[in-house]
Amino acid sequence: MEATTSETNPPPTCSPKKSKSFAAGKNYQTRVCENINKMECNGERFTASEVEGAKAGPDITLKSHSNIGIETKNKGAFEGGCKKLTYNDTEKRLEIPEDSIHKAILGDTIIYDGLNLPWYEGKKSKEEWDKVASVIKDFYIPANNDAISKYYREGGVAYIQIENKGLYHTGEDPLNLGVPYFSCEETKLRIRSTKHKKNGICTDVTAALQYNKRRLVKSPFSLDGILPPSMKKVVE
Repeated sequence: MEATTSETNPPPTCSPKKSKSFAAGKNYQTRVCENINKMECNGERFTASEVEGAKAGPDITLKSHSNIGIETKNKGAFEGGCKKLTYNDTEKRLEIPEDSIHKAILGDTIIYDGLNLPWYEGKKSKEEWDKVASVIKDFYIPANNDAISKYYREGGVAYIQIENKGLYHTGEDPLNLGVPYFSCEETKLRIRSTKHKKNGICTDVTAALQYNKRRLVKSPFSLDGILPPSMKKVVE
């Protein structure tokens, strides 16, 4: 498969920060955390805590003799991990500076015909953005089916919990829950321009791993539904 752009779509209007989506994701995270707090698994007792705000690392941590990281995604989510691109003046292209699976997928691909984002050059007017808006479209690069699992595993996440899909592990199943490995067909690296102020112009170019939820096989167990047989709530 080759990298693609959204050729059939009109010129982008820059995606705003989706505060409602963030709130929905946070609410789901809290619901899962409360559901698995004070849990026993294979004879070992755990408590659960959740991260505050949008921070790197697990959304929820199960704590006992060892810590188990969990990533949560509500039913509206379809991406994992976000990296900011910067412009390489020497090579005349946008790139991901930090080592990551995102950078490996992007490789030497030239996006947007080598154009830089005007904002990165200090050109902050709408007129400057309009000059490149027809070129800077959503850009997709195919990725391995398990790219998201590898990304989260590197960040200390052992399990991914997805609303309406269930629980998956990211390479190992440390609690022996009998859940499947997170691997989804049609996983892609999505590159897009974003803005952070309402009615503003695009201020960043970001890359995120995107999965097709319709192609994700449902897990038999879920932290907000039918728990794995080895897990049970502690009644005090």
